Amino acid sequence: MEFQTKSDLAYERIRQAILDGSIPIGAKLTVTNLVDQYGMSPMPIREALTKLAQDGLVQSTPHHGARVAEFNYYDHLESSLIRSALEKQLFQAALQFWDDIRLDALEECYNQLYTLLDQGNISEFSRLRRNFFQIIYRVVPLDGLKQLVENYNNRYQIFHYFVVKIAEEDGLDRTWELLSELKSLLHALQNRKFEVCTALFNQILLNDYLVFSRYLMNSLDKEELLGDSEYDFLWSHEKLTPEKRSEIRKNIEMFIKLRMNNISAN
Repeated sequence: MEFQTKSDLAYERIRQAILDGSIPIGAKLTVTNLVDQYGMSPMPIREALTKLAQDGLVQSTPHHGARVAEFNYYDHLESSLIRSALEKQLFQAALQFWDDIRLDALEECYNQLYTLLDQGNISEFSRLRRNFFQIIYRVVPLDGLKQLVENYNNRYQIFHYFVVKIAEEDGLDRTWELLSELKSLLHALQNRKFEVCTALFNQILLNDYLVFSRYLMNSLDKEELLGDSEYDFLWSHEKLTPEKRSEIRKNIEMFIKLRMNNISAN
């Protein structure tokens, strides 16, 4: 991948480190440390942090500097709900420009995804899956909408890595299921079956959502998760009293119903 400026390079490196967990949620980001870490001058680092703040991945507070944005379960459920509504509009717009979609590039991307998954490279698979949809969206002349979707996807990616970890730990096979869905979507696009494309796309969004939502519901009963730093951010370090657990369950159930209703309405 080529970068036009040093700021672009700094942005991509820091962004990827946040998304794959190398720079953890809540970590302080100082220009001095990042300059040393990436061997770059301060200006591109500052510009990268400004752009990451616009994406929602970095939070800047007066007198406290910048930190990786903190998220909890509610942030994920809400941002994912908004993201899916925006992305569905973008996908529908792309279908109007079907003749301009590079189906050969989509097929090549699918083959790369298959190879990565066959090799067990889950993290790279997670990163590259966005390329599949970006090839589709590239044809849409709605730059503002594309930027909004990208911003919400940046926030969602933190949780996507977490979903992959959940799948690995619980013996689920969501990644292979997703690959199968992408293959079906590719075939539907190749054959101009646009109603099938829409249904498959909606299902992909919903399935991703349900994996994480169901995990949240199940984990509320697991005392051993409490105090585990790897999971603390989900609950905002709150004490999970029976009342709090009940409140969280109601919130999750409400979001799932909203997603299900949104799917059935299309």
